[in-house]
Amino acid sequence: MKNKAYAIFLSALTVLSLLSCDRGIDPLPSPGQEDGQTVNVALNLSCIGLETRADAPMSSANENPIYDLTIIQFSEEGLRQGSRQFVDLGAGELNTTLGVSLVASSNSKLCLVANLGETNSASLLDDVDNLESFQNLMVDAPYSSSTVGHLDADSMYMYGEFEGAISDASSISVMLGRLFAKLNITINYTNSSTTDTRQYRLNNVSVTLGNVPSTTHIPFVEGAYTGSMTSFEETITQGSTTVSSFNRYYYIAENNDPTESTATTLTISGTIESRTGYYSGLSWNRTWTWYDWYDYSSLSSTSVILGTDAPGTTNRDLSIYRNNIYSITINLND
Repeated sequence: MKNKAYAIFLSALTVLSLLSCDRGIDPLPSPGQEDGQTVNVALNLSCIGLETRADAPMSSANENPIYDLTIIQFSEEGLRQGSRQFVDLGAGELNTTLGVSLVASSNSKLCLVANLGETNSASLLDDVDNLESFQNLMVDAPYSSSTVGHLDADSMYMYGEFEGAISDASSISVMLGRLFAKLNITINYTNSSTTDTRQYRLNNVSVTLGNVPSTTHIPFVEGAYTGSMTSFEETITQGSTTVSSFNRYYYIAENNDPTESTATTLTISGTIESRTGYYSGLSWNRTWTWYDWYDYSSLSSTSVILGTDAPGTTNRDLSIYRNNIYSITINLND
């Protein structure tokens, strides 16, 4: 078989800002209310809407809801105010309003983390007593141990923040953004012959993602990722089906400002199989029968460095950013 041409297209779609804050509240505590007092606040939470698609690694209904919320408040000087608060939202909410007690302040930073789970929330954040420590904290990505490229159930970590005055009976709105990127990978094979009657399919296709960050910051932090890396590998087997195109979806933690040696990579290998058939029976009642599949050609291992910009872009950005959708299409042709 002739050398195959590999056409690779990458695109990144920012699906929402990391946070969105409603600052339309009293700029100072209400008359007679002192900084440091406990006040009651309405906290309005929302997150990105659902996306409908097939063959996703997580159910769409499980991608975005807020199952639990951790609340930490820091003063203007960056010191923690009050204790960590944890709210269990049960089956999950896409949009909700919570009544919470906060510390009155003319200027505070409110940090909200979704879906850590109570045990994880306590172990990570109970001892964090200042904003710098919170910003420098690295958390393990909750990659599933049973299914490649999935996250553990109900653990799409999300983050949002509010900075401003906090006073009694105020209403604060925060939009939560996902800490992970989603990679949509499509692999297509097309035989270019216009007279070939054989069927073709991809089989035993190995998809490997290399240099996948194992940890992530909770708030976005500038600078190159320096934590540990892992890899994902999945083999896609056809069985009795006839498919010349695959779609796979994976979630990974952000990989900021990598070099070519630390950028996330995609490697694909496998087999292209073919089969033909024959007619049997009388001319007025002929039946077509397919022979068994056989190896037509090996799909030699092919790798591409992923990033926000497509390969060949001048001064290419190799980062994989949180809360983005990346579409990667690989077209294999004779």
